[in-house]
Amino acid sequence: MSKHLFILFKILLVLATVNIIKTHSSGSNEIFIDMEASGHSINDPDVIEGAENAVNLKTFSQSINNFESKLLEVSNVLYKNQQDVKNLRNLEITVKNIESLLQTMAIVLEKNQKEVQKLNEIMDAKGGNNKKHSLEAPADQCSGNSLAKQYNGIKVPSNVLELQCSNQLPESCMEIKDCYASIFKIAMANGSRQDSVACDLHTEDGGWTVIQRRQDGTVNFNRNWTSYLEGFGDLNGNFFIGLETLYYLTTQKETQELYIIMRDFEGVERHARYSSFSIGPPDQGFVLSIGGYSGDAGDSLGYNGGSKFATSHDNYSHDRPHKGGWWYREGGESNLNGDYLMGKTHLESGIVWESFRGKHYSLKFVQMMIRPSFA
Repeated sequence: MSKHLFILFKILLVLATVNIIKTHSSGSNEIFIDMEASGHSINDPDVIEGAENAVNLKTFSQSINNFESKLLEVSNVLYKNQQDVKNLRNLEITVKNIESLLQTMAIVLEKNQKEVQKLNEIMDAKGGNNKKHSLEAPADQCSGNSLAKQYNGIKVPSNVLELQCSNQLPESCMEIKDCYASIFKIAMANGSRQDSVACDLHTEDGGWTVIQRRQDGTVNFNRNWTSYLEGFGDLNGNFFIGLETLYYLTTQKETQELYIIMRDFEGVERHARYSSFSIGPPDQGFVLSIGGYSGDAGDSLGYNGGSKFATSHDNYSHDRPHKGGWWYREGGESNLNGDYLMGKTHLESGIVWESFRGKHYSLKFVQMMIRPSFA
């Protein structure tokens, strides 16, 4: 700032000098006119010299005027720079205020999260019977109790809703409507078995029970037979529902249809739909029964119909390049429980749907869902 003031002072000093010179130039011109009026000859050497001096002074005066204009321009630029510096300082203060506000908000958010965690712990300790403190869907949408439990190997969040439908649990996600939550407890096998399931209430009119989801590599799907039998993962993230639960779901009164959503790492999404889907009993190896394909992903599962479920830990599949548990068949074109790889790969052990991206491409996202068929 002091440097700019010093420059302005020098400019003012120059301008003052310019004014003095201009005044002198004007006086010289008047003297020349007086001499001419007094009768001196215009050819007089003194007169000629005075005329030349007058012309030089006039030219110099014009140069000074131009220089004065340039000095004013420089002065304006310096003033603008001072304003820019002032604006930058104001902006710096604003940024610091925003940073301080964000820090305060982070502290408040952390405090609120701890309070929510404490409420969940209290609700879990009381069995989840206090509806007034429910952190789930509004009372006018769903009537339910909060549950906290681990079913087999699947992590069930504490926000599971147990719907009260005439004192009976729903038999599938198809019976659940107008709820904001996505995890519910349902009854199977004529009420003799109860499990918590993830529901998709939006895709293709909703009512879907999610049986498998892959969205990142945080859960290892290369597991043994027991893990696939009981199920594993987190219902809010990556999981496999378990063969036992899947068997009960697909052997209820209605025929089940299968809907598979898949997405690659370039953001392209496809789906495969089968109007008939079920698996056989445990003593027969959970044999796959499937048919009635439609969709835009291509039919890479229909060929596997009639295959038993196997894992990469079984003797049956030790000589195969695939990983994870699936209904393997020689020459098969799919494995949605393979290793979570990053797109193109020379391996065949990834999440594969050959008719979509080929057997050497591992998909980014997959979700398998079933519901009673409308047919």
